[in-house]
Amino acid sequence: MVLLTDQQSTDLNEKKIPDSKHDSEDSFGISVESLGYDEQESQDRPVRGLSSRHIQFMAFGGCIGTGLFVGSGKVLAMAGPLSILLAYILVSTVVYGVTQALGEMTTWLPVPGAIQLFATRYINPATGFASGWNYYYGYVTVYCAEVSAAVTVIGYWIELNPAIWISIILCLMILINLLPVRVYGETEFWFSCIKVTTIVALLILTVVVDLGGAPNHHILGFQYWRNPGAMNTYLADGDLGRFSAFFNSLVMATYAFILSPEFICVAAGESQSPRRNIPKATKRFFYRIIFFYVLGVLAVGVLVPYTDPRLKMGSTGAASPFVIGMKDAGIRVLPHIINAVILVSAVSAGNSFMYSCSRTLMSLAEQGQAPQIFRRCNRYGTPYIAVLVSAAFGLLNYMNVSKGGATVFSWFVNLSTLSGLVAWAILLVAFLRFRAALKAQSISLASLPFRSRFQPWVSFYSLFWVLLVIVFNGYYCFFRGNFTAANFLTSYFGVFYFVALVGGYQLVKRTRFFTPAHEIDILTGKAEIDEMEANEKPPEEPKTFLGKVWQWIA
Repeated sequence: MVLLTDQQSTDLNEKKIPDSKHDSEDSFGISVESLGYDEQESQDRPVRGLSSRHIQFMAFGGCIGTGLFVGSGKVLAMAGPLSILLAYILVSTVVYGVTQALGEMTTWLPVPGAIQLFATRYINPATGFASGWNYYYGYVTVYCAEVSAAVTVIGYWIELNPAIWISIILCLMILINLLPVRVYGETEFWFSCIKVTTIVALLILTVVVDLGGAPNHHILGFQYWRNPGAMNTYLADGDLGRFSAFFNSLVMATYAFILSPEFICVAAGESQSPRRNIPKATKRFFYRIIFFYVLGVLAVGVLVPYTDPRLKMGSTGAASPFVIGMKDAGIRVLPHIINAVILVSAVSAGNSFMYSCSRTLMSLAEQGQAPQIFRRCNRYGTPYIAVLVSAAFGLLNYMNVSKGGATVFSWFVNLSTLSGLVAWAILLVAFLRFRAALKAQSISLASLPFRSRFQPWVSFYSLFWVLLVIVFNGYYCFFRGNFTAANFLTSYFGVFYFVALVGGYQLVKRTRFFTPAHEIDILTGKAEIDEMEANEKPPEEPKTFLGKVWQWIA
């Protein structure tokens, strides 16, 4: 890796951020003129081609992957319906704190590579360096996990060599990520619409099935909460076993949300009107995940008993509790439709994380923490070398050919979950340092473009739970008969990796490890963003009822 001096890094941060020529809100159609790039400008940096609906649906849609449709079944089998419901509610509250902190900092300074920039400025350069490469590692592993899941879902219909499907899916993702960012935004928007529509339909259908409206006319009610019960045991009997099952479900539920709130920040450098669109996405993200995820896992606990052996069939589409529930209800065609949506979800989430991989690598290069070649953009403003290098990690999925798809998927899930938790911890610490800097430098909170709620207490709350899960993430390894090298490494490798990055950078660069709050740089680059905001035209207010509804949604 090529490391620049601190002065060179500062010079890079002080470069002006060019304004987009496309500040107006977008329409649904894509024409050659609306792709949102300037051929001359985009040779060395991306352009702001993502609108409000792109940002919101990227963040929310990226959160809806295999974690809800398939992963929830594994959690249900391990913990029971009440434990999984409580786990998802608790993780949702933690995500609220993360999203609020991220939204406030990003709205203050919506620039490319903002996540690692926050850690560099507000904590120290070593942590910023480690944070950037930790994010990249996390995005790579979760992107590989989604590709692996997509391949195993296809196996629900067709038994072919997994290498064929891996190649097709990777080529599709690479193509989308090499095109203008607006094409990527449109693709993710429509993918997300499919996923959201399906979840709403499944929630309605669950009510119908629960009340006896399915072909078998069997009324479910909450019978599975009574028999076999609301809480399962794990690793031990009695209350200890039930607590163990709940805590492990907390760890497993985290995967459904991991690294998803960060889409709001990753896309900030390519967002139109970031000071307007990022707060909107931040506020709505939490309520949407609460609605879809909490109601989704409640539906799962109603449809299927946690003792159903089909829930443990790996990451295949047959293991989806929604598929199992609809089969048992006598609805024959619906399982195929659900599996198709699961496939779309996996490809969509993988596509989103490949996007995040490339932008993170590009921003690392811009800050002098990665080779400068990754800054190169094609005529569409896409960092094509960063895309291709990131896509190359998808070749790890060819392990599916020799190893079981469920095993490979499990490895990637464990690795990405811990990486995401470490990233959240650093982000929350950076936010607390940001607030300390505002206070020390006598900058009023009223001057913030977006002021997050319940701070700093909600950040302390989220940080407590994140650190708790990091420490006890692999506690099951230490029960008799459970310890293996693979289990231990996938549970704690992310911590060792992060510490090694911080220590290595500090050893080589010998930068100051602690910056007093009154010396923290919170202003560099802000003037350019303020100027860009001042030159923006306010969006036109919708005049029709449907237009007002759409403005509320997106």
